[in-house]
Amino acid sequence: MMKLKGSLPMPALELIIWDLDGTLTDSAEGILNAVSYAVRQMELSPLTPEEARKFIGPPLHLSFQNHFSLTDREARRAVDIFREYYREKGIWENKPYGGVRETLEKLKKRGVLLAVATAKPLLFARRVLNHFELECYFSVIEGSCFDGRKTDKYELIGHVLERLDFHDLKHALMVGDRHYDILGAQKCGILSCAAAYGYGTAKEWALADFCIDSPEGILSLLR
Repeated sequence: MMKLKGSLPMPALELIIWDLDGTLTDSAEGILNAVSYAVRQMELSPLTPEEARKFIGPPLHLSFQNHFSLTDREARRAVDIFREYYREKGIWENKPYGGVRETLEKLKKRGVLLAVATAKPLLFARRVLNHFELECYFSVIEGSCFDGRKTDKYELIGHVLERLDFHDLKHALMVGDRHYDILGAQKCGILSCAAAYGYGTAKEWALADFCIDSPEGILSLLR
């Protein structure tokens, strides 16, 4: 674990909010296969591996719209096709990162509240967490809606805080691999921790208050 801002005091953590893709689970294979399926079905220009990986994390609608210069309607059609593959196959082309279960178990035993805030549709998020027997560790799980609502990480984190009636923000931390997670945490007034084993970049991770190179690294942030 590396602490990015050496002068930053570390308060006792009472709530840790986790991103899902690229933080709790390694979902790249399923997401990339679903993106490729949608690109082929829509007869769009093939993506390079580097371009395709940029679709992991952000709201899919915006990724399709921005990369291919699609209309809103075309982008939503691309997302619908993506989900055709993902709900049948892609969702299971996925696995928890090593040490995730053990880390969550230790955090729960220490009395830390745990939650999930993901731009993935809530139904898919719950299916993944339930399949890997991780859902039981989380007091709140927040995800997006199939109609495109609730994809902003700031909004999702805010819903977690509201549902838990949690107001002591200096004791809350968001863990995620993309800048959306870090900026969402900052906007909500809570601490941020970059999951540097996920799909983001060093430039994104440098925005965070803290950085870990494995799920277990979060334990070293506890007092």
